[in-house]
Amino acid sequence: MLSIGHQALSRIEQGKMAPKMDHLPRMAESLQRSVPDLFRPTDGTEPRHTRHIEEMLRDLPVEKQEFVARHVSGFVALLCLK
Repeated sequence: MLSIGHQALSRIEQGKMAPKMDHLPRMAESLQRSVPDLFRPTDGTEPRHTRHIEEMLRDLPVEKQEFVARHVSGFVALLCLK
């Protein structure tokens, strides 16, 4: 379904590797979760902006959510260069 190998999936689960942005909606769907759920801490704490971002994306169709995710990924990469 996700077309990723077992080793890659294991590294993602361990936090040693990040999944491709294009895989996030399919990963979330297979786990019966939302994409933002994939980024929530399991200890109950979460950054204050998480819910706000989720609310902004919630009503968008999946293809537009993917579009936003690709662009945000690019912005974050640019910010990390500084």
